[in-house]
Amino acid sequence: MTESAHSAHSAHIDLSGPANEVVGAVWAEVLGEGTVDREVGFFDLGGSSMHVLQVVERLRVRWPGLRSVDLFLYPTVNSLAEFLEGKPAV
Repeated sequence: MTESAHSAHSAHIDLSGPANEVVGAVWAEVLGEGTVDREVGFFDLGGSSMHVLQVVERLRVRWPGLRSVDLFLYPTVNSLAEFLEGKPAV
């Protein structure tokens, strides 16, 4: 996906907000939901491996060190946000 196409997808998400709000908003957008339960696992919410790639692509704008495996290691919005808060943001 080109940078302009990527920007269009996340144009309405404020990536500078609190990590748990950013992660929740990106997950909701990718999964086609209005909101997501922050304590329910990504795959339990209907996420697939293709969704993981989309989430990682969007979140790397702020957290360039994010890896796909991190969604498996930190499967809820809150756990991933807590992990990301310890990583350098752009």
